Amino acid sequence: MRKYNFYKISVLVVAGLLGSAMAGKTTSAVTYQSTVTPEFTINESLSVTVSSEDIAISGLTFGQSKASDAVNVTVVTNNYSGYTLTSTAGDGNAYTDTNLINSTDSSSNFTSLDTSASIADPTNFEYGEWGYSFSTDSQATWSNYSGLPYYDNTGATLVDKNTQSAADGDVVNFRIAAKASETQTAGTYNNVINFAVVGK
Repeated sequence: MRKYNFYKISVLVVAGLLGSAMAGKTTSAVTYQSTVTPEFTINESLSVTVSSEDIAISGLTFGQSKASDAVNVTVVTNNYSGYTLTSTAGDGNAYTDTNLINSTDSSSNFTSLDTSASIADPTNFEYGEWGYSFSTDSQATWSNYSGLPYYDNTGATLVDKNTQSAADGDVVNFRIAAKASETQTAGTYNNVINFAVVGK
């Protein structure tokens, strides 16, 4: 009789322990699952700035050639594939070609060099011509002078880079030169030079 009672008590104790172990846990035959897809965008930053609004040839005299001081064109981008920097002349509005026009006598101008020109020294320009040159190594070396394409055409390539810019930007030095004829009309000659940068 005692054996039976002991066995019965033992079973009850074990059942009680199992009940305590399972307390607070819920089981279900149905499983719920949801997912979320991570998505984010890194916006490309791309800018070009010029150190001065004017690029001037000061003190150009009749029958002589002279280059301007350089302006700094700075490109900043986070595009790891790089960028292309180009330049054109004219604006499709006030300046309908690449000539430098006398501000008081529109019949007098400096004609742009041909876009295929490659002239090392502006003394070798024809009289009444102007062109541009640039440096990408802090003015240690300069490109030969050439003529800029007209606005809204494919620009002349100054930089074609396959990596992003330095933290403070990449600087290109840019200048123009002209050779005045003996009969050039005195005064100020104007046009617009544009710089455009496109990320790769």
